[in-house]
Amino acid sequence: MKVRILTAISIILAVYGVESSEAIANEDASTEPREIYRKLKQEQREEHRELRRKHRAQGMLMRVDENKDGQVDLNEYLAHAQERFNKLD
Repeated sequence: MKVRILTAISIILAVYGVESSEAIANEDASTEPREIYRKLKQEQREEHRELRRKHRAQGMLMRVDENKDGQVDLNEYLAHAQERFNKLD
């Protein structure tokens, strides 16, 4: 059963570009394969969340930056804040 799990993990790691599950498993020989898989999935979820945060922040910047110069000046910020306030009011 452990061989099947390790094989499945090796395939998943190959797909995601990790060289070998043995390198990860050798960190702690007592670690169960399911724990290794869970740890990898958690790291991937955290990386994905960080990418989403950056993408969302970039989208907000683009919406507020009216003259598209890559910077938000005070007037652009205040105009956007006023628009949002008016929508909520």
